[in-house]
Amino acid sequence: MILREKNLSPGGRSTGRDREEMTDISEVIRAAQDGDVMADFVLQVNELSVQHFSGTRLPLSSREEIKAFLERNPGLRLGTGAGSTIPSSLRQPWAQARFNAKLIDVKTGSIDWIGEYSIESLSVLEKGITIKIGVRRRVSNANVVTGAIQDHNKRVDRAYARAASARKSLMRVYDEVMQSYPIEGGSEEVERAQNLRRSTVASAERKFQEALEAYREVEGDRPRASRLDWEYTYDVDTPVVTPDLLNPRTEEEGQRLLEHVRKLGSKVTQELLRTIEMSEK
Repeated sequence: MILREKNLSPGGRSTGRDREEMTDISEVIRAAQDGDVMADFVLQVNELSVQHFSGTRLPLSSREEIKAFLERNPGLRLGTGAGSTIPSSLRQPWAQARFNAKLIDVKTGSIDWIGEYSIESLSVLEKGITIKIGVRRRVSNANVVTGAIQDHNKRVDRAYARAASARKSLMRVYDEVMQSYPIEGGSEEVERAQNLRRSTVASAERKFQEALEAYREVEGDRPRASRLDWEYTYDVDTPVVTPDLLNPRTEEEGQRLLEHVRKLGSKVTQELLRTIEMSEK
């Protein structure tokens, strides 16, 4: 079998002088019949190209890691709009090698086989490809929640200060009453003094009790906003592909792309040839 060799260039079809030479397949067949290298079949390669994969986009909704991340972050969603969205699909960030050929019987000139085969970058990348999407979470209702809590705390502080002041006044009244004994004078004077003490104590106790109840009421009247769950918004970065094979930025990355193209071309050729061998059995 004669395999006509093609040279590959990144992102393009086969190139080189072979494209311009031996355009007449009959010349190839005569060379196989009468040349130094005898062959029963000629494999005519019509296309051997390595280009950016242009097929179906890579869906993210079916990825288990994406599903788990969305469950942990209910405010995040898949979509195409701006804001708290992760792209629902991505253009496949790799290359595809395509091989199109026909197998010609040298003796009869008939085409015994026509085939096309293609593989993608992942077929030759031992470590695969990593796609990272940076996501940062921010609390969107923080001002509402914390503002309500701060207002509530201020009201509680004021009510507590009034209750503490009323208690201090009550303690002072208790001390003054206890220090006013003994009472001198007649029974009427003693009775008036006792009534005054009781009235003064009762007034102070009433003011303290009212201030204490007011404090408890304010402290227990917590704002509805303070019971709200945190709501989040997300900043989503553009996906980063590693290695970014098809967009070399340095000489080293360019050499890596060329090596990747060679591997793809070699593998697609070998796999197609194995397909031919299987069909011949």
